[in-house]
Amino acid sequence: MDWKRIVHHLNKFYTSIWDNIEKIKSALLFLLIALSIFLTWNLWTYTPNINVLENEAPIKTAIEEGKKERLSNIIQPKQIIIHQDGKHFWAYAKSQKRLYKQLQSATLVNGEFVNFKQNAARDEIEIIYPTSIPLEVLKETFTFSNNNFLSNKSGNVEKVQVFKDNDQWKLQFVLENPPKGENPSDFKIPQFELTSDMQNTINSLITKTLEAGPKAEVSKVYITEEDTEPVYLPKEKMEIKSYSFFTNEVNIDQFVKALLLSKDVASRKFTNPNKILYMKLRNQITYYEDSKEFTYINWKNQEDGIQQNPIIQSLDFMNNHQGWIGEENDYHLYHYDSQLNSETKSTQKDLHYRMVMQGFPVVDDIPSNSISKIEIEWMNNQAGKYSRSLMYPHSVIEWSNVTVPDGEAVKKALERKLEVYPTTQISDVMLGYKAIEKDPASGDYVLTPTWYYKGLSSWIEIDFDKNETPTNKGG
Repeated sequence: MDWKRIVHHLNKFYTSIWDNIEKIKSALLFLLIALSIFLTWNLWTYTPNINVLENEAPIKTAIEEGKKERLSNIIQPKQIIIHQDGKHFWAYAKSQKRLYKQLQSATLVNGEFVNFKQNAARDEIEIIYPTSIPLEVLKETFTFSNNNFLSNKSGNVEKVQVFKDNDQWKLQFVLENPPKGENPSDFKIPQFELTSDMQNTINSLITKTLEAGPKAEVSKVYITEEDTEPVYLPKEKMEIKSYSFFTNEVNIDQFVKALLLSKDVASRKFTNPNKILYMKLRNQITYYEDSKEFTYINWKNQEDGIQQNPIIQSLDFMNNHQGWIGEENDYHLYHYDSQLNSETKSTQKDLHYRMVMQGFPVVDDIPSNSISKIEIEWMNNQAGKYSRSLMYPHSVIEWSNVTVPDGEAVKKALERKLEVYPTTQISDVMLGYKAIEKDPASGDYVLTPTWYYKGLSSWIEIDFDKNETPTNKGG
């Protein structure tokens, strides 16, 4: 091959290109403008295939029978005690709700940190919660003139005290023992004043509650000599209404779609016990057909993201699928605690939301068939386990008045319990409703007012039979 000839032709080709470079640029520019006009026209005149989109129905993540809740509705007291002129009165049911709602709406001003001093002689309103509430959570349910005052304060609130000091009402958040590493002598609790218009409102509310009720005069009772905090029990027998209701059932498919976020879920049916297992990737739901309950398990590891308090996160989790079910009942936080997960070796938070009806917490007669409690294990910034019933009450009607034993009878029954079983743990006492299933076929229940004590991990019915035999009723 003649290399000189090849080089000659290449030089001639490059020369012709450079001689016509302006024409080539103009041609390329014309093509780019034409392409731009073509793409713009297609963008503005494009019509998607609506029929295809309409056939793709979105996944429903909200339970039809459910609702969303506010933090201030699920964080509620177990008991409100009014101390006046050396006497103690329990404002329960409607009185408790009315009084607490008014205090939540009050604006708290002139915040300061003070040493806690118990004064048994002063007039005050004692607000007792069923479980300790982190201050960072509880403060979100009250109103402050300075929202930043408590931003750097931590701790768990045992109770709230509203008391008179020099004829002025003040409010204290009573915290548990000092956090680890903090000098007890330096440990102070937050205290606030109430606005002038709220001063008269509190006085009138107390007067109205003590005159009209519902209320009961109570006594301070220490169940054991080691107890440092009293329980408040009625001096006389109480007349409390009982109720009956029917139940409806939420279809398990709603929870499968809401929690597994898919319509294509693998399922497998088992017998003994009768259950159906729904699975998708690292999530599963076990549905127990006989008891109408399910347990959701999430094995995903999600440690990133904003680390909020698990109570607030669990509220968002429940609200995202409208998990608060029932128009004639509420749910209140009744248990909040930390424990080490034996499988993951990480710390988890256990949360129990208990059903409340007519102002009293509901406890199931058979713990293994619980319609009254929602349990969540919060770990790795998410709900690791979520258990609940698919049943919820409707058509609630008054049944009859029931006479419940007075505080002296409660104290004696617990003392007998300790005599028979000295290792029994009694950390609290409450009056609640026992949910008794009368007819499984129709879902007919009766709510009977019943005294309970809190054992190691559950509420247990108090047995008033002097010849007590072992019992494990409660939940």
